[in-house]
Amino acid sequence: MTTLAAADVPAATPAYPEFKSQRRGYDRAQVDEYVTELRRFLADAETRAAEAHTRAEELSRQLRAAAAAQ
Repeated sequence: MTTLAAADVPAATPAYPEFKSQRRGYDRAQVDEYVTELRRFLADAETRAAEAHTRAEELSRQLRAAAAAQ
């Protein structure tokens, strides 16, 4: 399984991923690998969201300062 990139999410994470069946259900290793990749992607998305929030706050402060200076 390849590492997920932000641009790959719609194609790489279908709503209903297909896992190979085994005698007692799905291939556990394949499911574990898929979940691990999703966790990595989620952690990256959370980091990017936090960085975007911090940047938005900084830009908002700059905008208020510029408006106050006029």
